[in-house]
Amino acid sequence: MKITVATDLSHRSDRALSRAFRLARTHGAQLSVLHVLDDDIPLEVRDTLHDKARFLLERQCKALAEEQVFELDIRSGDPMAELLRTGNLSDLMILGVHRPRPFLDGLRETTMSRVVRHISAPVLLVT
Repeated sequence: MKITVATDLSHRSDRALSRAFRLARTHGAQLSVLHVLDDDIPLEVRDTLHDKARFLLERQCKALAEEQVFELDIRSGDPMAELLRTGNLSDLMILGVHRPRPFLDGLRETTMSRVVRHISAPVLLVT
C-alpha cells in the first residue's frame, strides 16, 4: 500500500502529515510526502524555497517518523497537475483542508475540491 500526503507547509498540512504517519505505521504502508513549488516562481527564488522546504519537511517528518520509512518528494511544476499525477499512483492521498475563504470559495473551486473530484485514488481530508 502506498500513501501520499501533500503538504503546503501550513498548520493544516501539519495535521495531515501527522495522520499520514500514523496510518502508514498502522498499516505498514509506504509513505511519500509531497510538496510542489509552482514553476511560475522565478528559478532563483524556487531554488531557495526548495532548500527551505526540504529542511523544514525533513525536520518535521523525522519528529513524526519513529520507525516509519518515508520519502520526501519536493518538486516544481503545476501544483494541481502534480497532485493528480502523484495521487493517481497512490492507494490513498491525504490532504489538509484549506482555510475557509467564503467569498473566494464561492467564486472558484479550491485545489482540494478539484483533487477530490479528479483523482482516481481515495482521498482523506484531514481537519
